[in-house]
Amino acid sequence: MTGSAYPSAPQTAGKATAALVCGIIGLVICGPVGIAAIVLARQAENEIAASGGSLGGDGLAKAGRIMGWIAVALMILGVIIVVIALAAGSDNNNGY
Repeated sequence: MTGSAYPSAPQTAGKATAALVCGIIGLVICGPVGIAAIVLARQAENEIAASGGSLGGDGLAKAGRIMGWIAVALMILGVIIVVIALAAGSDNNNGY
């Protein structure tokens, strides 16, 4: 038998995997990496849609995009907290 009786599973898009990894790194270590996750996820979704079913990884791209947005939101929240803390600290410094 030279042919397979079962169709082969679609290959996972590399950018979908990269988006997932960047999303995880963005959440755990560094928020700006979340931006890369969002960009890679969008590119992966476009490649998967254009592949006609030969590429998979929709779920990986979606998870990477979601984690990327969460990482960016947490980064913005962190910046806001730091700015508020610095402003509150400068108010307490009246020269006494």
